[in-house]
Amino acid sequence: MLSLKQGLEILNEAVFGESPKTFSIEFGTCNRDKKSGGDILNIAKAQKHGLKAQSGYKYMLGIYDHETGRRIAVHERLIFKINGQEIYW
Repeated sequence: MLSLKQGLEILNEAVFGESPKTFSIEFGTCNRDKKSGGDILNIAKAQKHGLKAQSGYKYMLGIYDHETGRRIAVHERLIFKINGQEIYW
C-alpha cells in the first residue's frame, strides 16, 4: 500500500516530455457538470501531463495514456492504484 503522498511522488517522477519513466494507474471517473462517470479506468502505460488552462480545479491531475494518445483529467481522491499498489489517504 502507498499513501497518496507517496503515489503522487511516483507520478511526479514520470512527467510527459521530461522523463522516459511511466506508471500504471487505476482510477474512477466523475463529472458533476455532465452528471456522468462511475467507471473505473486502468491505464497500463501513463505519464503525468499538464491540464488545459481552464482546468483550474484543485486536486486535479493530467494523465497521458500512451496506448491511446489521450489526455485524461483525474481527481486525486479517485486514484485507487498506482503501479499495482493500493492508495490510502
